[in-house]
Amino acid sequence: FSHGINSTRNRFCLEILTIAITEMHETNLNQCSDILLKLSQFSPSQNMAQPILELLSTISDFKKLDSIFGPKEFIAVSAIAIKYTDPLKFNSFIILLAHYVICIWFIKCKPDFRKNYASFTCKVYLFRI
Repeated sequence: FSHGINSTRNRFCLEILTIAITEMHETNLNQCSDILLKLSQFSPSQNMAQPILELLSTISDFKKLDSIFGPKEFIAVSAIAIKYTDPLKFNSFIILLAHYVICIWFIKCKPDFRKNYASFTCKVYLFRI
């Protein structure tokens, strides 16, 4: 993953990773923390927006997401997705997908952490305005 994501074919690598994650068992998802960290380092670009958001959306489909990921990972997902909500840089499909990712990860996080998640997300939105 590390070689592919840093290459000129990083979009292709993310698309393959999205397909591979659907075949992974939930017990192997603890490796996704490293992936989330790597994705948070990307600058938002039109070319990478859809594969990144599709990957985050696919990961959110796992049932035991809140037991696999901690608050740090949920915050990272929010930080990644918020980058793609700028209407001056991205089309409406990407913005909608980014909002979907933020919402679905909010729903999947533990109820006692939702207040912190929402607080962080709102602060970042206000900072971007």
